[in-house]
Amino acid sequence: MNEEQSDPTLAIGGSKVETEFGNSLPEDIASNEEIAELKTIQRTIPELVQQYEKTIEELEGVQEELASLPSIWPTEARRITSGFGNRTHPVTKETSLHAGLDIAGPYRSEIYATADGRVTFAGNHGTYGNFIRINHPNEYQSQYGHMTELLDDYGQEVKKR
Repeated sequence: MNEEQSDPTLAIGGSKVETEFGNSLPEDIASNEEIAELKTIQRTIPELVQQYEKTIEELEGVQEELASLPSIWPTEARRITSGFGNRTHPVTKETSLHAGLDIAGPYRSEIYATADGRVTFAGNHGTYGNFIRINHPNEYQSQYGHMTELLDDYGQEVKKR
Protein backbone atom coordinates (compact mmCIF):
# COMPACT_ATOMS: atom_id res chain seq x y z
CA MET A 1 0.00 0.00 0.00
CA ASN A 2 1.54 3.37 -0.96
CA GLU A 3 1.30 6.51 1.11
CA GLU A 4 -1.51 7.93 -1.00
CA GLN A 5 -3.64 4.82 -0.45
CA SER A 6 -4.62 4.43 3.24
CA ASP A 7 -8.06 2.77 2.83
CA PRO A 8 -7.75 -1.04 2.49
CA THR A 9 -11.01 -1.22 0.42
CA LEU A 10 -10.23 -2.51 -3.05
CA ALA A 11 -13.43 -1.57 -4.81
CA ILE A 12 -17.17 -0.98 -4.49
CA GLY A 13 -19.48 -2.47 -7.07
CA GLY A 14 -22.88 -3.88 -7.94
CA SER A 15 -26.25 -2.23 -8.04
CA LYS A 16 -29.35 -2.81 -5.91
CA VAL A 17 -33.07 -3.11 -6.55
CA GLU A 18 -35.21 -1.84 -3.66
CA THR A 19 -38.14 -4.10 -2.63
CA GLU A 20 -41.05 -3.90 -0.22
CA PHE A 21 -39.27 -6.40 2.02
CA GLY A 22 -37.20 -3.69 3.70
CA ASN A 23 -33.99 -5.01 2.22
CA SER A 24 -32.61 -5.13 -1.27
CA LEU A 25 -31.78 -7.84 -3.75
CA PRO A 26 -29.03 -7.63 -6.38
CA GLU A 27 -30.47 -7.27 -9.90
CA ASP A 28 -28.53 -10.22 -11.22
CA ILE A 29 -30.12 -12.57 -8.60
CA ALA A 30 -33.81 -11.50 -8.63
CA SER A 31 -35.64 -10.90 -11.89
CA ASN A 32 -38.66 -8.61 -12.12
CA GLU A 33 -40.89 -11.71 -12.32
CA GLU A 34 -39.36 -13.13 -9.16
CA ILE A 35 -39.74 -9.83 -7.36
CA ALA A 36 -43.40 -9.63 -8.47
CA GLU A 37 -43.95 -13.19 -7.22
CA LEU A 38 -42.38 -12.33 -3.85
CA LYS A 39 -44.64 -9.26 -3.57
CA THR A 40 -47.69 -11.47 -4.29
CA ILE A 41 -46.59 -13.92 -1.62
CA GLN A 42 -46.02 -11.06 0.80
CA ARG A 43 -49.58 -9.77 0.19
CA THR A 44 -51.13 -13.23 0.75
CA ILE A 45 -49.32 -14.00 4.02
CA PRO A 46 -51.75 -12.07 6.30
CA GLU A 47 -54.72 -13.89 4.71
CA LEU A 48 -53.00 -17.25 5.12
CA VAL A 49 -52.21 -16.48 8.77
CA GLN A 50 -55.86 -15.54 9.34
CA GLN A 51 -57.04 -18.78 7.70
CA TYR A 52 -54.56 -20.75 9.83
CA GLU A 53 -55.80 -19.09 13.04
CA LYS A 54 -59.43 -19.79 12.06
CA THR A 55 -58.58 -23.44 11.39
CA ILE A 56 -56.88 -23.72 14.79
CA GLU A 57 -60.00 -22.27 16.48
CA GLU A 58 -62.23 -24.75 14.62
CA LEU A 59 -59.98 -27.66 15.61
CA GLU A 60 -60.06 -26.55 19.24
CA GLY A 61 -63.88 -26.58 19.04
CA VAL A 62 -63.82 -30.10 17.62
CA GLN A 63 -61.44 -31.16 20.41
CA GLU A 64 -63.88 -29.78 23.01
CA GLU A 65 -66.78 -31.64 21.38
CA LEU A 66 -64.80 -34.89 21.31
CA ALA A 67 -63.75 -34.45 24.94
CA SER A 68 -67.42 -34.21 25.98
CA LEU A 69 -68.47 -37.29 23.98
CA PRO A 70 -68.36 -40.54 26.00
CA SER A 71 -66.04 -42.58 23.83
CA ILE A 72 -63.47 -44.43 25.90
CA TRP A 73 -63.57 -47.58 27.99
CA PRO A 74 -63.92 -46.55 31.66
CA THR A 75 -61.41 -48.97 33.19
CA GLU A 76 -58.46 -51.23 32.44
CA ALA A 77 -60.71 -54.22 33.20
CA ARG A 78 -62.22 -55.88 30.13
CA ARG A 79 -64.55 -58.63 31.41
CA ILE A 80 -68.21 -57.87 30.71
CA THR A 81 -70.43 -59.72 33.18
CA SER A 82 -73.75 -58.36 31.95
CA GLY A 83 -74.65 -56.50 28.77
CA PHE A 84 -77.61 -54.40 27.64
CA GLY A 85 -80.99 -56.08 27.30
CA ASN A 86 -83.36 -58.34 29.18
CA ARG A 87 -81.79 -60.48 31.86
CA THR A 88 -82.57 -62.20 35.11
CA HIS A 89 -81.81 -59.67 37.80
CA PRO A 90 -79.08 -61.05 40.09
CA VAL A 91 -80.84 -59.85 43.26
CA THR A 92 -84.60 -60.00 42.52
CA LYS A 93 -84.34 -63.00 40.12
CA GLU A 94 -86.97 -61.32 37.90
CA THR A 95 -86.53 -60.71 34.20
CA SER A 96 -86.03 -57.03 33.53
CA LEU A 97 -84.29 -54.66 31.16
CA HIS A 98 -80.66 -54.09 32.03
CA ALA A 99 -79.92 -50.65 30.59
CA GLY A 100 -76.22 -50.74 31.27
CA LEU A 101 -73.01 -52.66 30.93
CA ASP A 102 -71.43 -54.40 33.91
CA ILE A 103 -67.64 -54.65 33.79
CA ALA A 104 -65.85 -56.80 36.36
CA GLY A 105 -62.35 -55.88 37.44
CA PRO A 106 -59.90 -56.62 40.21
CA TYR A 107 -60.63 -55.14 43.62
CA ARG A 108 -59.94 -51.35 43.67
CA SER A 109 -59.57 -51.09 39.87
CA GLU A 110 -59.45 -47.47 38.74
CA ILE A 111 -62.52 -46.16 36.94
CA TYR A 112 -62.29 -43.15 34.60
CA ALA A 113 -64.72 -40.60 33.22
CA THR A 114 -65.48 -41.54 29.61
CA ALA A 115 -65.92 -37.84 28.76
CA ASP A 116 -65.62 -34.37 30.28
CA GLY A 117 -68.55 -33.37 32.45
CA ARG A 118 -69.89 -32.55 35.90
CA VAL A 119 -70.74 -35.00 38.69
CA THR A 120 -74.48 -34.68 39.35
CA PHE A 121 -74.72 -37.52 41.88
CA ALA A 122 -72.10 -39.15 44.08
CA GLY A 123 -73.17 -41.46 46.87
CA ASN A 124 -75.05 -44.63 47.73
CA HIS A 125 -77.80 -45.37 45.22
CA GLY A 126 -79.78 -48.50 46.16
CA THR A 127 -78.66 -51.69 44.41
CA TYR A 128 -75.91 -49.75 42.63
CA GLY A 129 -74.10 -49.16 45.92
CA ASN A 130 -71.48 -46.45 45.53
CA PHE A 131 -72.65 -44.61 42.45
CA ILE A 132 -71.60 -41.61 40.33
CA ARG A 133 -73.59 -39.89 37.58
CA ILE A 134 -71.85 -37.48 35.20
CA ASN A 135 -73.70 -35.07 32.94
CA HIS A 136 -71.77 -34.21 29.80
CA PRO A 137 -72.17 -30.88 27.93
CA ASN A 138 -73.86 -32.58 24.96
CA GLU A 139 -76.76 -34.01 27.03
CA TYR A 140 -75.18 -37.46 27.41
CA GLN A 141 -74.92 -39.05 30.84
CA SER A 142 -72.52 -41.64 32.19
CA GLN A 143 -73.30 -43.69 35.29
CA TYR A 144 -70.96 -45.83 37.33
CA GLY A 145 -72.02 -48.17 40.10
CA HIS A 146 -70.83 -50.97 42.37
CA MET A 147 -67.62 -49.08 43.22
CA THR A 148 -65.42 -49.70 46.24
CA GLU A 149 -64.76 -46.02 46.93
CA LEU A 150 -65.89 -42.66 45.52
CA LEU A 151 -63.14 -40.17 44.69
CA ASP A 152 -65.30 -37.44 43.14
CA ASP A 153 -67.97 -35.27 44.76
CA TYR A 154 -71.25 -33.74 43.64
CA GLY A 155 -70.64 -30.72 41.40
CA GLN A 156 -67.04 -31.63 40.61
CA GLU A 157 -65.80 -31.14 37.05
CA VAL A 158 -64.23 -34.29 35.61
CA LYS A 159 -62.09 -34.78 32.51
CA LYS A 160 -61.88 -37.62 30.03
CA ARG A 161 -58.79 -39.70 30.63
